Amino acid sequence: MNSLTALKTITHTRFYRSPVLRTIVWIAVAFLIWYYSSKAIHDILVWGAFAAALPRARRAWPVWSNGAGIAFLGVLLFTLVTLPLSVDWQDSARDLLRLARLPAGAFAISVWLQPSGRLFAALVYSAWAITLVLAADLIRLGWALGDDLLSEAHAYEPFMLNHSNVSSMLAGLCFLVLATIPPLRRKKGTRIAAAIGMLVCLAYLFVLASRGPQIAFLITLFVAGLLWTPGWRCRAAWVLTALVAGSLAVWNMERLNPRFDAPDELTTFAGRTTVWEHTWELAQQRPWRGYGFGKRLFEEVYETTDPPTPPPPYQEVTYPHPHSYALFVLFQHGWPGVMLYACAWGLLAWRLLRVVWRHRNDAGRWLPGMVLLLLLYLHLYGLGDYPDNRLAIVLIWLVPVALVVTKE
Repeated sequence: MNSLTALKTITHTRFYRSPVLRTIVWIAVAFLIWYYSSKAIHDILVWGAFAAALPRARRAWPVWSNGAGIAFLGVLLFTLVTLPLSVDWQDSARDLLRLARLPAGAFAISVWLQPSGRLFAALVYSAWAITLVLAADLIRLGWALGDDLLSEAHAYEPFMLNHSNVSSMLAGLCFLVLATIPPLRRKKGTRIAAAIGMLVCLAYLFVLASRGPQIAFLITLFVAGLLWTPGWRCRAAWVLTALVAGSLAVWNMERLNPRFDAPDELTTFAGRTTVWEHTWELAQQRPWRGYGFGKRLFEEVYETTDPPTPPPPYQEVTYPHPHSYALFVLFQHGWPGVMLYACAWGLLAWRLLRVVWRHRNDAGRWLPGMVLLLLLYLHLYGLGDYPDNRLAIVLIWLVPVALVVTKE
């Protein structure tokens, strides 16, 4: 009995008809997918969903048969076609095979998570599963660090979700998903639970003190106010409030996060200027072909060439990626890849913005607005870091999510 058969058996039992038990089941499934993202159980669930979706592949075509969808299919095709141009095609092929579950999962999402109500439920289950992990991590860190929680939590190992930057970004993403529950769900208990979950996510963002996720989150919140508040008067009030709050935050930055009071780190962006500069110079040597797909190849090329400037003394010289989404695309695929990626993401953002604008003063703005904010948050973070690990999964799987919520 495979994983999908087991799930189907569960969903047809009498106990599953209970809303509470049904919620527990799907949160547990989401937990397996996100917490064990690099384990066999994740692959079994994703590839099982993909295999079960193949006979229903016709359902996916209306989702992908538009400019944005075709552009992303073009990105995938471009990556496959240019594989022979890689400086080490075997390393690139291995990374492609390892990450094949991402497009497989994207296809499964476009088949199974229709209509948008089912998709929203999947997002909420995922947010709850991750928020419970974040709550457990806060308890673990508080128990282990005690009075040193605020000063040591960022670097305390072992990390529960790969890295403090990754877990902080997941906290921000979960906050944005949970924030859509109160306006879309009428039950008081559900709204109260969502508010508690949002507080957990905010507490996690504050305690972990990851500067990139915090800055990206604040900018995303500002945009959220513009998307989610109805009428120009409310939006004008939001802009004024955001300006006042932003000014106060800048003046008290060191109190909100002592890690901002580190001149050397802020000057070099915690050593990122080294890898940015060196990656840019490497990219200029192969501007139209790129070096090839994958982190394995990037490490190989980077470590066999000398950076133009030495890294700061506190920074270990280990770069699994260039700490920039756009730079990594340029390194891998050259300028043709950058233009193709920009076209795909631009078309997707335009589709979302059109739907949000059409429903700017009614409840129809919440779901597409939330998806747009999730993508904005990830791309803002991608300006100073690479959305790796679970964030890479979120980024790819949000593409079919966005296509579903904008389907005419």
